[in-house]
Amino acid sequence: LVSIACFVIKTISVALISSPTEYFIFEFDIIKNKGLIMGWLSNYPMLVKAIMVGFLVLFCYMLYKSSRMYHQIPRLYIVAPWLLVTGLTGNMADMLINGYVTDYISIRQPWIEPFFFNIDDVLIQLGAILFTFQVIFSNSTLDKIYKRK
Repeated sequence: LVSIACFVIKTISVALISSPTEYFIFEFDIIKNKGLIMGWLSNYPMLVKAIMVGFLVLFCYMLYKSSRMYHQIPRLYIVAPWLLVTGLTGNMADMLINGYVTDYISIRQPWIEPFFFNIDDVLIQLGAILFTFQVIFSNSTLDKIYKRK
């Protein structure tokens, strides 16, 4: 449902944003990103799609493994894979339907190099940060989930 909501937000943003608009520290504009992060590999669309599918399979596996342990682990351990799958699903849907990912938000500050992102990117980053903290601070629970020794 969250992926659908993010896709609807992208669609509405495309319809509403006709020219760059600044609001507080944010700038809203439509950027068609045919690559990965910040347009990386945009000249290789098939490779970009293959990488996205590979990560989606990995994140779905993580979600599957953690959800099977739902009653034996803290609920927080299901949130990271869920955020990763949700964000990547939204970006993949955009890429497959349009041939590019629609980025529409930028943070404008003198000390930050301008870059554009969307809500799905935020979900992916939050999931990656949360998973990193889980790896650093609670390796024993991850061992239980993924049956590592």
